[in-house]
Amino acid sequence: MRHQEGNTRYVRGEKNPRSERGMVTLEACVFLLIFMFIMLFMLGLFQMSMAQGATAHAVMQSSQSLSMDAYSISKLSDAKIFDGIGDLLGLIAIKLIGNAGDNPNFVTEKKWYGSTDVSADVLKLRFIGYLSGGDEAAAQSFLKLVRVVDGLDGLDFSETEILNGDLYFRLKYKVQYAFTVGSIGEIEVKQTAVTRLWLE
Repeated sequence: MRHQEGNTRYVRGEKNPRSERGMVTLEACVFLLIFMFIMLFMLGLFQMSMAQGATAHAVMQSSQSLSMDAYSISKLSDAKIFDGIGDLLGLIAIKLIGNAGDNPNFVTEKKWYGSTDVSADVLKLRFIGYLSGGDEAAAQSFLKLVRVVDGLDGLDFSETEILNGDLYFRLKYKVQYAFTVGSIGEIEVKQTAVTRLWLE
């Protein structure tokens, strides 16, 4: 028995061309949805990789830089080293040997460490120095780009400590996965660099 729909005729039991077109459209929609999820997943992995790579490098460089600062602070500023030379010559030596300039992101003349505790302000400044060359706005912009939660304010250096003459430079922060809702999809990242302080 033949049926007629518009200008198209088909026999009962045969496939309707319209239903075939509908199936192709449905399959295309499902494939496109899966493809979009895969691309978003890859975007999230790429952002997390960028964040971890850049911050790990800054943590390592900051730790090494601070370990050398400890030498200039503890040794070169020690008055006993400059007996007979004079305070002026001692200060010049500190500037030339111990420090590379007056930029607080790379150099400090104050003692930022105690027996075990470390000044978080100095750690943050040094980290920004090696992350963005000391440009706080650029550092904030980069951290927002790679979806670090709260940018610079989301960086936690509180677990940094000195043990047996070693500086354990520890950084914690959270990275938000692409297209998440609220705090769902936030991943906590911890990075540590260990450097021997130049104290002896």
